[in-house]
Amino acid sequence: MELANKTYFGFYCFLENQLENELCQNKGDNISVGQEISIKIDTYLNDYMKELPRARVYNLADELVGFLPKNKATQLQQAEQDGFKIRVCVSAVTYDEGIEEYMAQVAVIAYLPNNTNFFDALCTKMFENIAGGDHVKIQLSEKELQAILNTPVDKIKLETIAFPKLEKGKAYYKKHATGTEKMVIAASQNKIGCWIGSFAVFAVVGAAIIFIVLKIMGIV
Repeated sequence: MELANKTYFGFYCFLENQLENELCQNKGDNISVGQEISIKIDTYLNDYMKELPRARVYNLADELVGFLPKNKATQLQQAEQDGFKIRVCVSAVTYDEGIEEYMAQVAVIAYLPNNTNFFDALCTKMFENIAGGDHVKIQLSEKELQAILNTPVDKIKLETIAFPKLEKGKAYYKKHATGTEKMVIAASQNKIGCWIGSFAVFAVVGAAIIFIVLKIMGIV
């Protein structure tokens, strides 16, 4: 088995909006690109009373926003049992005109805790770039992983790949986080200084615009 598979793996996939009789609550605007969200892996009984793995994904408000495909749920169930740390973030949101539903694409990254500081920082950097609109290459080969393991994360240049082409009738609704969404993400990550700084900038700009409008109207 390759080193990358022993210590780290990553993949993109689209979430499914329904599993058996269980529906999600993906409204399009209740998830943000680049936002790290939680995943809960367990099992369920299908209609034939067969026990199968299930991976449910939740947003910050603890709303169920989708299910990983069954093959990915099986892979992550095994990874969790093997001690991998699993992190998930929204990488894009699409809209299907035919069924009038939103669907989330997620980036899933898993790694063993033997080099936690490095992988934690690398994963966070990947998610930040995804929030900025980059479709980061997260599936790394053994050679690619070896090349960066001893490199400071802030010096690593992340590669990007193309967003997958969508079927007719489907379109990308979100490929990056808005300014407001980035503020929410920063706040959720306890980056209070960043959040306050961003808020202050928006407040100053907003006040300046209001002053200009009132000046033109002759009110001030």
